Amino acid sequence: MNPAQSKSRFIRSAGLLASFTFGSRILGYVRDSLNAALFGAGWVADAYFVAFRIPNMLRDLVGEGALSAAIIPTISRSLAKKGDKDAHHLVSALLTWVAMGGCIVVAAGYFLAPAIVGIMAPGFSALPAKFALTVSLTRWLFPFIAFISLAAGVMGWLNARERFGPVAIAPLALNVCVILGGVLLCPLFGHAPENMIYGWTAGVLLGGLAQWLVQVPAARSEGFRFSWRIWHPGLREIGALMAPALVGFSFTQVHLLINTILASLLPEGTVAHIYYGNRLMQLPLGVFGVALSTAAYPAVARALVTGRLRAAAGALNHALRMTAFAVLPASAGLIALSPQINGLLFRFGRFSALDAEQTAAIAVAYAVGIIGHSVVRVLTPPFYAAGRPYVPVVVGATGVVANVLLSTVLMLRFGAVGLPLATSAVALASAAWLGVSLRRIVPGTGGAGVARTFLSCLVASALMGAAVWAGVRALDGWPVLAGLPLKIRELVTTLGGIAAGIGIFALLARVLGIREMGDFTAAIRSKAG
Repeated sequence: MNPAQSKSRFIRSAGLLASFTFGSRILGYVRDSLNAALFGAGWVADAYFVAFRIPNMLRDLVGEGALSAAIIPTISRSLAKKGDKDAHHLVSALLTWVAMGGCIVVAAGYFLAPAIVGIMAPGFSALPAKFALTVSLTRWLFPFIAFISLAAGVMGWLNARERFGPVAIAPLALNVCVILGGVLLCPLFGHAPENMIYGWTAGVLLGGLAQWLVQVPAARSEGFRFSWRIWHPGLREIGALMAPALVGFSFTQVHLLINTILASLLPEGTVAHIYYGNRLMQLPLGVFGVALSTAAYPAVARALVTGRLRAAAGALNHALRMTAFAVLPASAGLIALSPQINGLLFRFGRFSALDAEQTAAIAVAYAVGIIGHSVVRVLTPPFYAAGRPYVPVVVGATGVVANVLLSTVLMLRFGAVGLPLATSAVALASAAWLGVSLRRIVPGTGGAGVARTFLSCLVASALMGAAVWAGVRALDGWPVLAGLPLKIRELVTTLGGIAAGIGIFALLARVLGIREMGDFTAAIRSKAG
């Protein structure tokens, strides 16, 4: 495949993933809006978000990171050297161990739940009812880990075969099940929030099961047939990559875990505010950061496995430029519109105006570091394909230590907002460190072209964000809007701000000669055609 074809295929794959992921994130915001309305930001919400932290962390870690980083190069070698049959046997053996390991983890989680909660939320120990609810919900949610582990195994196979559609649909199924659980199951448990939360948790478990099952037909269409296998030689290679990959990919989640632990020591509702504030970051990170990383990695892995360093560098550079083009303006828009978006999405029912205001401030602090998280997503997998897994491990471990120290200092100075500020600072520094390190392994990665795109996109995004911020504040005083209901005003200002931001950034991109604008326009035209 020539470079032009590879580039076109990458854009199509990334566009497909981004489209499905965008739909999933929108459903995720519907889910979170419903959660906010039902449970607000009080002690029940705090208990649930702490209980869900471990399974959700493992879903992001295993499903979108470590397993794919380990299994894709291994399957690529198996397909290239031994054919489809051997690759099927490899994935069957992997799923056998995943199933057995999932059962062990679920059993251990049931008995260790009190200790887990004590570590994750030390501030809850002084509140017996809150601690007991968190322990109970943790036990309910541990089977979710087994479901998403099986989903991750199938996902790794489909990604290796570059079947991205079914992988992207899986989170949609999860969100649909959780929303239905909130609407249909929660009322069955009564009207008190501490009882209704069990209906919500049941919806989460059904969603985890659905996330696995919706991918099975696609895997079968690729010829995969599961068979119980205890061993395959490729497991040794996956294990050798998986162990450091789990460590390397865990650090973004560890940062969130640190935020949760420290937030449990702050006033009631802070854990929920941290969760909801982080949710806005997940839109550009998931739609663009994860999608671009997922689409680029199979090509990068094949190039590195076969020693084509120039091709690997080209694929990485294109992914980095597209990341800057997509993520920087999205981050600027979120910063400019954070109060309006958070109010529109979450200010319902038990979620108060003060909760929305505090969540908006946290969202701004997280948005500063989205580009860092996205670049880390793109740059981390190639180290595993290149046989240098220790590099992201060292970078990540250093970042965790720095985050603990910086979070503590900033929390004492700025309260809850200090936690995401520390996380953002560490993400930006980690991205820079990984970029410098990868250039030594894959010469040509980064360079003047990537730097020029990042600088141009940063300038355009900053100007666009400032214009949107000023425009929205001007609209707030507009007499025509003053008489409308609050939600209508928030909807108008949010949609108007987004539309204006897109238009302003597109104009500035053309003025500044950002060539990724042409790639983006071509992708839109190809879909329209």
